[in-house]
Amino acid sequence: MNSIVLPTTVLLGLKIFILVGIVVYAIFAVVIVQQERLMSNVLEHALEPWLKIVVIVHLVAAIALIILALLLL
Repeated sequence: MNSIVLPTTVLLGLKIFILVGIVVYAIFAVVIVQQERLMSNVLEHALEPWLKIVVIVHLVAAIALIILALLLL
């Protein structure tokens, strides 16, 4: 079988593109945290603590994804 060999610049560009996408996703996670804080100030709901936990776990996972991508790419 013939394997396709990509130039180093193409691979570097692809890695940078992926890292930028992951950083944008982490910024989105920070925006979700801010929106949850605003919502919790306005609304009182029984599921509020659980929602806060889910939002924080999502933010931590997004930050961990950046660190993992930096280590692996």
